Amino acid sequence: MKLIGIKRVILLAILSGINAAIAAAYFLWISPMLTDSQNALSAMSGEISTLQGKIQNTKTELAQFKDNLPKYKTLETRGFMSAQDRFQISRDLDAVRKSAGLAGFNFNINDLQVVESPEASAAKLRVLNSRISVDQVSSLIDVNLYDFVDRMTKEFPAHVRLQQLTVRRKEPLNNAAFVRISLRDPINLVLASAIFDWITIVPETPPVDPNNPNAPRP
Repeated sequence: MKLIGIKRVILLAILSGINAAIAAAYFLWISPMLTDSQNALSAMSGEISTLQGKIQNTKTELAQFKDNLPKYKTLETRGFMSAQDRFQISRDLDAVRKSAGLAGFNFNINDLQVVESPEASAAKLRVLNSRISVDQVSSLIDVNLYDFVDRMTKEFPAHVRLQQLTVRRKEPLNNAAFVRISLRDPINLVLASAIFDWITIVPETPPVDPNNPNAPRP
């Protein structure tokens, strides 16, 4: 004690106490504060990353919307956003038949079905689907039949999807057939049948027709 000196011992004690206080302050206050700050920074970084992802998704959706808007406009012009007029369908089918160069055929329309669609429900819309069966479609060659199918998907009002197509030979292609063709005698060598889905979108509560307020609504 005499070698070191009392003053030096006291000074060392004071320094040790200061070091202990600093260490206590670090472990009790500063370290938790640093941990909390790092956690807050990590959480903020996560929120920023999530926000950047949402912004990117929004940009992608906007780009897709701009790309698809002309398509929806085209579908709307074709009657995609209107109720299915079953009195008009025979005239529409006849117009497609004539443009494809076909003779008459039989057709049937199944009962209207409402297609379950969460996206449509969220937009206060309903997706309607009616199945159209076309039978006894005859032609000299099958090119006209495929042309009819193509025109149905492009020219028929609203949106039409081909579900089934069956093409078969009706009469053999022999000398008798060639003679009839050369004489311009009407002859149909192939016969087809097809099934289409007729799809439209309408509001959940269709407006009442002022000219026919008692008409049933789909």
